[in-house]
Amino acid sequence: MKVKFTISLFMFIFVLMASTQVEAQRVTVTFKNDSPYTINSIQTHFCSSSTWGGNLLDQSTDHQGVLYPGESFTMWFSGPGCYDLKIVDEDGIVCEELGIQVNKSDNGRVIPIPDLTECHD
Repeated sequence: MKVKFTISLFMFIFVLMASTQVEAQRVTVTFKNDSPYTINSIQTHFCSSSTWGGNLLDQSTDHQGVLYPGESFTMWFSGPGCYDLKIVDEDGIVCEELGIQVNKSDNGRVIPIPDLTECHD
């Protein structure tokens, strides 16, 4: 019984330490929609990946799947590195920002989503 408790305690401490390290790696940024378009989807992935993650706006209880002009959306990256960003607006137009370098010093930074007009051309 004592061995089982010791193993359980060890596993708890290990998981707690691992989650603390992951939390310390996170970089939180806020995207502000400075475009005149409603954004229906924001997706990211590591630059070295070819698979996009899910729509981050669908996971937000504040925005319920859309980001209107002038609104902001706060999210976190799993850590510093190179990320790609895919934005889909109300017309279904896709804009991609490739090679965004996220650093620990970016924590708390507000990143404006520019006018998406160039993607409509």
